[in-house]
Amino acid sequence: MKKDEHDAYVGFFKELGAFLKEGVYSDRSNREPLAQLLLFESTRTEPGKFTTLDQYARADAVAEQKEILLPNRREPRIAGALAFSRGGQG
Repeated sequence: MKKDEHDAYVGFFKELGAFLKEGVYSDRSNREPLAQLLLFESTRTEPGKFTTLDQYARADAVAEQKEILLPNRREPRIAGALAFSRGGQG
């Protein structure tokens, strides 16, 4: 759905994305598959547009960036804990 029906997926993600992000934090055994479901707004996208973690990580401008922080606006207590290191460890 994320690739084939992107607009519908964005709507789904706006409603439930916070739970997916929390799952990435709390369910280490499913961290990588859940991370593939996430979308992010970025300074490199138009306002209101989303990018995937893979698209963001592949951008030349972040080639040397060691961490990507994933804030969760609904749960500020875990916002600082949602960090991925390049290469899948964090």
